Amino acid sequence: MNMSNRLFLFLLLITIISSPFQSYSEVPATPTLLSVSVINAEGHVKLTWFQADANSVTHYEINRWENVYQVVSVNTSDVVISNDTVVWTDNAAVANTQRSMYQIISFIGSEKSTPSNESPTIYQKETDEINLCERQISLFWSEYCIENPVTKYRVHYSASGGQDNYVEVITSTLEIIEQSTAIGNTSYKAPVYKYALSGLNPAVNYRFWIEALHENADKWPAFSNIRENYLDAIPQPAAPLVEYITVNEANAIEIYASIIPEHSEVIRVERALDENLSSERYQFQLPVSQAMPLLDEQAAPSAHSYYYAVSLLDQCQQAITSNIKHRSILLEGSRDNANHLNLNWNNYEGWATDHFELWRQQGSASWEKIASPTAQSVNWQDDLSMLQSMEASINYKLTAVGTSYQSQSNILRIQLDYTPLLPNAFNPQSEVEENTVFKPISDFYNSDGYRFMIYDRWGGLLWESTNPSVGWTGRDQNGMLYERGVYVYLLFYKDQTDRLHQLNSTFTLLY
Repeated sequence: MNMSNRLFLFLLLITIISSPFQSYSEVPATPTLLSVSVINAEGHVKLTWFQADANSVTHYEINRWENVYQVVSVNTSDVVISNDTVVWTDNAAVANTQRSMYQIISFIGSEKSTPSNESPTIYQKETDEINLCERQISLFWSEYCIENPVTKYRVHYSASGGQDNYVEVITSTLEIIEQSTAIGNTSYKAPVYKYALSGLNPAVNYRFWIEALHENADKWPAFSNIRENYLDAIPQPAAPLVEYITVNEANAIEIYASIIPEHSEVIRVERALDENLSSERYQFQLPVSQAMPLLDEQAAPSAHSYYYAVSLLDQCQQAITSNIKHRSILLEGSRDNANHLNLNWNNYEGWATDHFELWRQQGSASWEKIASPTAQSVNWQDDLSMLQSMEASINYKLTAVGTSYQSQSNILRIQLDYTPLLPNAFNPQSEVEENTVFKPISDFYNSDGYRFMIYDRWGGLLWESTNPSVGWTGRDQNGMLYERGVYVYLLFYKDQTDRLHQLNSTFTLLY
């Protein structure tokens, strides 16, 4: 065999041996995107994909769609390969400011593969939906779709770089607020989800990021960009200071408080029978412009001792309350068989009492101070036999005297004699004024149920009144005197136990 034939056979053998390897290298395997994840605050993106012939690939082209389409050539020296899984970080990405879509093409020499599946980053939008009262921030992010839409997301949050917390949410429960703009080689518009994260702490800067929990999330997680939001603290009004509460002469409770109206528009007054403000609790609201005192006209200070608290409501209607509650004084009394009136009361609460002052008034006379019990006293006995009259009603009140303030109890009214006296005759023309009007002499404890009527001898009603202070003048509606003679009165009245009494008899009209 000559030299030329030998050369031909050698070249043919080389061609036969090398041809299978050349056909294998000409068509790279199609890459499969496994994860597209934002890895830092700068918006850099880590891509993870499967490449069956990763060790034979010479380079890759990364198609990236954002506001503009870009093709990035990546050498195999720039990627990390492990068991046919390829990892590359796109340090030029800005996925913190926009949604990005990726697709990969592998090359062996000049031969390229079929493009991989497309997959977007999870883009978390900026938010200004912050509810301070609910301590809530609403988050918005675009759908993640590595091959199929995910069914669950994990919302991560940390306070000022502290511990990572998260909440898992089912995709089907999320509100879709809009459809994102289609990018890549598809017309598909991904939904944008909304989730309201509650229970956050005020005056804290939070970091939020979203994780897609897809079927391979344990191996190849996918995170969104990071957003930061500061949750402001709710401006708090200063707690109001209750100075004192007292019962006025109209038997209503007055509340005096020192209030700084800043950061609040509403005052709330609460009262109850117990210190915890739970028993028979009652409350009402007033504007902060309300002048002092705050008036509680619905209370019954002659029947109960009340605890009071005053609050200012902040812009979220949360109450800012002073820790000190004030308690009104209930004065009570009963008459014993020895003609003594036994008085008892509870101490004022809210500030220390220095001493008490006990006051008495009978009929229309002026009030007089009859005792100064010590701060530890809770009872007193009044000797009724020393009174000049047992017919007129008698009133008592107690004042707690403190260093800076005083508080008055309810006015206790006692009817000493429950049988009113009526004269048997009267003269409308008498020179003595008291004798010109016919009415009961007693000063009545209770005007409820009071009714006084005058009849002629044939039973005709001439006059009536429900006011104990008004009497019959012996005249008709025209001012003319009735005839001299005998007339009949009928009187209904209630005693201090609310029992109804009736008196009737005759009297003579003289002039």
